Amino acid sequence: GVLVKEKTSCYLLEEEESSIQRKILDSFNTSEFPAPVSNCCLAGLYSYEYGRYLHGLISNAEFTSPAWILACYNTYYFYNIQTRTKTCIQLNYKIPGKILRKNSKFNFNKNFKLQNPISSENENTYIQKVKKVKDYIRSGNVYELNLSRKIEAEFSGSPISLFLKLYQINPAPFSAYFLLEEECVVSNSPESFLYAEGKKIETRPIKGTIQRANKKKKDKANRRSLYFSQKDQAELYMIIDLLRNDLGKVSKFASVKVKKRKKMESFANVHHLLGVIEGILKQEYSYIDLLLACLPGGSITGCPKKRCMEIIHEIENLERGIYTGSIAYFNKTSLVSNILIRTAYLKNSTCSFHTGGAITIESEPEGEYRETIYKANSFNKLFSVSD
Repeated sequence: GVLVKEKTSCYLLEEEESSIQRKILDSFNTSEFPAPVSNCCLAGLYSYEYGRYLHGLISNAEFTSPAWILACYNTYYFYNIQTRTKTCIQLNYKIPGKILRKNSKFNFNKNFKLQNPISSENENTYIQKVKKVKDYIRSGNVYELNLSRKIEAEFSGSPISLFLKLYQINPAPFSAYFLLEEECVVSNSPESFLYAEGKKIETRPIKGTIQRANKKKKDKANRRSLYFSQKDQAELYMIIDLLRNDLGKVSKFASVKVKKRKKMESFANVHHLLGVIEGILKQEYSYIDLLLACLPGGSITGCPKKRCMEIIHEIENLERGIYTGSIAYFNKTSLVSNILIRTAYLKNSTCSFHTGGAITIESEPEGEYRETIYKANSFNKLFSVSD
């Protein structure tokens, strides 16, 4: 894992902003540094609203927060999971290959407090919104749609401590911590968005969720129930087809393949179904082109993507901001990115996060509300923590 600080470049949004992103990537080079610094990457934060912008649903003037951020850093914290060793490395970009300082001892403030959560929707209003989505499905506007509600709470103390506590509760594989000057993104995401090594690209959409059970026999039954659920399988297959199309925009002809049509993964609070889709990026395209072709992730909008985003904006009636956007960590030869679900945004002593799920014609509204509760279990456990 890598934690980064001391930002040296920030966000832009201009008429030719996509070409600016490409120039930033082209100018970033750590290959002359020794390992592991040679593998350092740009850190990118892409908001959901930027995805709406890419689809012509929002103009430059309508942004109330950064659309995207690309940053390189002077300081990198490396944590080796196998050896459980921590290393702090400071770089000097003006002198290629020059490491200013290397230190294996560093500490974080461990105090934080999270209290007084307030949801944008109570059970009844959320159920009514689920029913409204189902009306849109019946009328043929969409096939499935990802609906969410927002929770805000009072926050004080250390954001990094919040991140580490979340990871202790649920060691999600695509967790990320993105510290800005006056705000912070703390992600406990289980979902990969786009992954690449060289020209080989991959996406792993999650669709289908069931709560973990305390008893082993019941938990096994839950896994089996999810795996053979026709509703959840239909959700997954629709999104796989959508993402095949997204990858196809920038992939070599006939290179996009479904490697795994249905796979089960388990986490601290839930079991998930996911698919695996692969492709080969065209020679003339960079990872910036790949990101711009696929944002926002289809698993968190629904199908078809653009119409779903229009309906989401109408029904949720608030900006998602960074929620269901992506944090990406990439250079010219590799890319790792997540979908920003199970993710908190910290600013002005407020912690906000969303929880939601996919709505289909078969959705049971009360069950969809319950799903939003257990998906937020890791955050809910933090309200009882006093460090």
